[in-house]
Amino acid sequence: MCWSPDESDVVFCLKRWPFRTRRNDDHCQFLTPMIEKHAVQSARDASFAKIFKNRANATAYSGFITVNKKQQSNLFFIYMQAEVNRQRAPLMIYLQGGPGKSGTFGQFLEVGPLGVNSEGILYRRSHTVQKMFNVIFLDQPAGSGFSSTKSQMGYARSIDDCVTGMREFLRQFLVLFPENRNRELYVAGESYGSRGAVALAHSLMTNPDRGIPLKVSGVIAASPVFGNALDLLDSADTLYQFGMLDSNGRDMFAQAMHRVRHLWANNRTTALHILSHTIFRLHPTPSLFTNLTSYNDHASLLSDQRPREFIHYNRYMQKPLLKKSLHLCSRAKVDSSRLLVMLYLAGDYDTDLRDKVQYLLDATKMLVFTGQVDTDDSRRKPLLLWLQGGPGKSSLYGQFLETGPLGIDAGGAFYCRRSTLLHNFNIIYLDQPAGAGYSFDKKGDYPATLELATTHGMKFLRRFLRLFEEYRDRDFFIAGESYGGNICILVTLDGTRTQLVMRLAVGDFFVDLTPALVDVLNNVRNDSRQKPLLLWLQGGPGKSSLYGQFLENGPLGIDASGKLFHRRHSLLNYFNIIYLDQPAGAGYSFDRKGHYPSTLDEATTHGVRFLRRFLRIFEEYRDRDFFIAGESYGAQLDSVFPASKMEHLFEKLQWRGSAMFRKAARKPWYKTTTGNAHKTLLGYEKVAGAVMYNTVLFGGHQISFDQSEAVSDLYARFLEFTSMPPPRKCEESKNPC
Repeated sequence: MCWSPDESDVVFCLKRWPFRTRRNDDHCQFLTPMIEKHAVQSARDASFAKIFKNRANATAYSGFITVNKKQQSNLFFIYMQAEVNRQRAPLMIYLQGGPGKSGTFGQFLEVGPLGVNSEGILYRRSHTVQKMFNVIFLDQPAGSGFSSTKSQMGYARSIDDCVTGMREFLRQFLVLFPENRNRELYVAGESYGSRGAVALAHSLMTNPDRGIPLKVSGVIAASPVFGNALDLLDSADTLYQFGMLDSNGRDMFAQAMHRVRHLWANNRTTALHILSHTIFRLHPTPSLFTNLTSYNDHASLLSDQRPREFIHYNRYMQKPLLKKSLHLCSRAKVDSSRLLVMLYLAGDYDTDLRDKVQYLLDATKMLVFTGQVDTDDSRRKPLLLWLQGGPGKSSLYGQFLETGPLGIDAGGAFYCRRSTLLHNFNIIYLDQPAGAGYSFDKKGDYPATLELATTHGMKFLRRFLRLFEEYRDRDFFIAGESYGGNICILVTLDGTRTQLVMRLAVGDFFVDLTPALVDVLNNVRNDSRQKPLLLWLQGGPGKSSLYGQFLENGPLGIDASGKLFHRRHSLLNYFNIIYLDQPAGAGYSFDRKGHYPSTLDEATTHGVRFLRRFLRIFEEYRDRDFFIAGESYGAQLDSVFPASKMEHLFEKLQWRGSAMFRKAARKPWYKTTTGNAHKTLLGYEKVAGAVMYNTVLFGGHQISFDQSEAVSDLYARFLEFTSMPPPRKCEESKNPC
């Protein structure tokens, strides 16, 4: 019999691995009968999983605990003792997402001590939560992963049913491993597992049980799903904004998700069927997401294929020797009942857990981390200053006819423009200088030079920031069309902290820099003595600009076979180019003393020094038109549950520290290597009250797999994290106490 493991790129046939067992269930370790007979030591001995000791030097136990005898519901678990100070280390229960995925995914691919690499080899993972926690990887609810139930009534219908099973599991677990009684408990969940984590922590805190003597000390949510899961799954706009879909694809994807939501109330089976064919890879045929984007993996926007580690993981989960070492049944199949779990839990997908989250925010500390930099909430969107061309043209031309949210059609009627810069920016449309558009000077003293016009622009910005202080320290972009571009450059040279990005909107979508410039600059002369100067800065941060030269827009390219070739469509056709590895530490640039810039301002200062010295050597470029192009650095984006929606939801929660959280600055989060002055940027962080809210750079939906070092650092810091007390009401109102 052949079958395809859930979300795998290959089909496996059971006949490839002939079973040598005498009985179907001869390896299964059902521990509840021994627990009920008080044969605790026998149960511990029977559940010892020596594969972890042999391969990762970790003390581990695995087996099944029966949580519902009537329905014959058994939950599979792997329990590992902490590497350091296991007698005092807190207990963590780690819940996988799906719903219906096995906790073995988290153990072997994300945070456990024994990993599977891209070559299919087991190895000891250096970044693991087992270093600091006694951790339980639990397949829940019944039917998930290797857990099972013999009755339809054994499947969970709601998150409360999931909690009931987990509470019974913990009650028996603490009999089997009594050394964990009265320990601190951290409840962690990834993706849909975050719902179980929140619900379990809330239940244990509001409904304590003497049979479960644990103190909830923290909740950890990775790529969380606190609100309506169906709304979060609608990633059409996110995929469109990042170039994964064109306007037609966006509409098709959005319509499919709209149909799912419309059918959900009365026909969830059909709705779930459509959903599974829209996003998830649960069927042999490609999903709508795959057909529209050509991506075979929906977890990350920077990876179009399932990682090879996932394929090898699925193969390992079918090997008889591995199943025997984990005390699994011989014919067990990982995630084989996942579709049933998803179907029976369908009623929970539109359940809002924000009330439970708000309670936990006031009652304990919480770590939330996602894999996407937010671009959806206006309170975090960058500020864009739009200057029209002409000279003298009104910027309202740009608003109504080019980039603004309100357009005017050929018949003179207003309409809502779907492709607008407002999706990505807060925008100032400025008629500048005085005399342009509707701007004027009462005395008729209009600027005669670009320098004077720029001075007026700087005065405007200073006064604007006095009125709208919330934009101070916000990322700032300047966009100039035609003649307005000259003013952009002068404002930059005036010293304002800016980021210039040459990204042009054409039709319904954004286009890359090179083809855009080929269209826009096709009349620029080919004489290098007349060409403008372009400074190219690569993204990353820390990436070498030679990446841009060889792989993106330089005259010399490298093809798929590794051969050099002459690139016809090169920026060199229109510019003299400086490819600059900036700041120090990026690409091949370095600092002999190891003093690397830690702020954007410091990095900019280094860049200005470079330009001054460059112009001393190449004086012919003085007074030449000058362009700056920066390829943005960002995250490996979660396209399953767009994190912008999650962060927007989190901002709306009401708890004692909510005002402090909304005002808190998002700061860089670094990891410093021991004995090395160089700091590695891992992401960004907001800390307020009892919450650490982190964005992990280059993290997709399975953040713990994509960035294991960053996640390990997060867990360690969260363990030591002390809640910040929220301000008293008198402090919030600025009244004397």
